[in-house]
Amino acid sequence: MLLGTIVACNMLGGGATQPPASEVPTATRAGAEATATAVAFTPTPSVVHVMTPAYSAALKTVVDVVSEDTAPEKRAPYGDSYPINRLERSFLQDMTYVPDLDIAMYSVGEDADWWYVSIQMIGADPNNSLGIHFAVELDLDHDGFGDYIIWASPPYSEIWDTAHVQIFQDKNHDTGGLSGERSDAPLTTDGYESLIFNGGERDADPDMAWVRANASFDSTVQFAFKKSWAGTVFMLGVMADAGLTDVKKLDYVDRFKESEAGSPVRDKSSYPLKALFAVDNVCREAFGFGPTGYEPQLCPREAPATGQPKSTPSVCEAPPAGCPDGTHWSEVLCACVGVSCVSKGVQIDGPEGSIAIESLRVGDTVWTVDESGERIAAPILRVSRVPVPEGYEIVHLVLDDGRELWVSPGHPTADGRTIEDFVPGDLLDGARVTRADLIRYTESATYDILPSGGTGLYWANGILIGSTLADP
Repeated sequence: MLLGTIVACNMLGGGATQPPASEVPTATRAGAEATATAVAFTPTPSVVHVMTPAYSAALKTVVDVVSEDTAPEKRAPYGDSYPINRLERSFLQDMTYVPDLDIAMYSVGEDADWWYVSIQMIGADPNNSLGIHFAVELDLDHDGFGDYIIWASPPYSEIWDTAHVQIFQDKNHDTGGLSGERSDAPLTTDGYESLIFNGGERDADPDMAWVRANASFDSTVQFAFKKSWAGTVFMLGVMADAGLTDVKKLDYVDRFKESEAGSPVRDKSSYPLKALFAVDNVCREAFGFGPTGYEPQLCPREAPATGQPKSTPSVCEAPPAGCPDGTHWSEVLCACVGVSCVSKGVQIDGPEGSIAIESLRVGDTVWTVDESGERIAAPILRVSRVPVPEGYEIVHLVLDDGRELWVSPGHPTADGRTIEDFVPGDLLDGARVTRADLIRYTESATYDILPSGGTGLYWANGILIGSTLADP
């Protein structure tokens, strides 16, 4: 029975699972738009298996954004948040939609010996002639750096088999780039560099991982892997890839700047897709432990009822002696807040792609909004770096479309409010807030910029915000 459903990093995908209308340009094997390609396949006879998986009902289901409804417009609806490794790129470089690449959801089940991961695609043919690889990533210490990837290659058959399954390990801790959560491009790393399982033949354990196709309606592709090596505590995510298909280049967002990778979102300056195409991934869900909510790449949690503040003491009162100089009391956050700037590492959108705010200088060009509401490219007039005291706290803001921002509580938003005003359920930049948590800031300074153009607005991690540097 289904015990839980998680809304994925990219919001609910609407639940539709039928192939798109015939007028939508798609890339599939000839004659296989709505049905799976039959594959005659016999397991490798030289492998002697000791254990074979069966099947288990789902414990958790994670739903992803899908692009079938906007495919006629050659764009993804939303859900592609490049700076935080959320990819919704089930398109070729010419923006031809590939439903067999578009993940609708994944579910996870278990029995005494096995974990089972079922991936449901919008299309029905995992043996699409593009050559789609499916993958399960495991992050054992939930730090944003994948530890293992279970990598399946076509052809896929409807019986359990190991011949087209490999397991790679990242032994030098670089799959997440520098941060484990955000794009750190351009970097050259070796991703999952160590092959530890190769189809079972000549492997010490021939039964480590299995794959099969079309096990059920919600299992276009299904994995099984043994608990004896994977354990029972990890974060897990899935991927479909017919583009780079190279585990040594993961995470892909650390390989290319967004301007090089391109974007499936039409109003982005980097549209259309370029170096990074034909790949879809889903946020990671926690298994075997209770997440704090701050784990990198974790699926957003369900928001409390609209209008309810996040966890606060039953009695929220300002300190009897008042707040320190330069700060003020926030009733929403139940804390003294002061410096109003953006966290180091936050990516600022510009015509040449995204760049970390601490790297920007006066004269650099970013996207802003003019007084008529039009997006324009404009040079930066001012930059600031403000030292913060030890123990300073900022807000970790999460929206239900996957965008996230780390920013001071008093920083202005585009509509004239400040970050400290927002609670789960509030609307910000076209999406609902799911988290607004005060967290300890570990850097020594915060940052801000002021673009020209009249409004001072700019996009930080894809969220339109204001500037503290504008003249009053």
